[in-house]
Amino acid sequence: MAYYDAVGELCLCYLTFWFAVRLPFEGFDRFGDFSYGMYIYAFPIEQLLSSWRVNNWGLAPYVAIALTLTMIHAVLSWFFVEKIALKYKNVSLRRILARWKTSSA
Repeated sequence: MAYYDAVGELCLCYLTFWFAVRLPFEGFDRFGDFSYGMYIYAFPIEQLLSSWRVNNWGLAPYVAIALTLTMIHAVLSWFFVEKIALKYKNVSLRRILARWKTSSA
């Protein structure tokens, strides 16, 4: 453990990047990209569970419940918010205003 500070963190970084490049992650997001929902909802759900003292039940139940609730919220967010919003990512205000001008004239 004495050498971990010097070498361990560097090796952990290298292994993380190596696995990210080498592991076959094709088709990993075929059902949707839930990563943003996981990022957004994880902290509030964990805090809510802690305020309800679920963390006193032990680490495994707390993590399992938090992960399950976060994943449910992330999936719902993907299908009902993010996926719909991505359809409008290339819409410009100029195009909307030009279409509105021609329709009102």
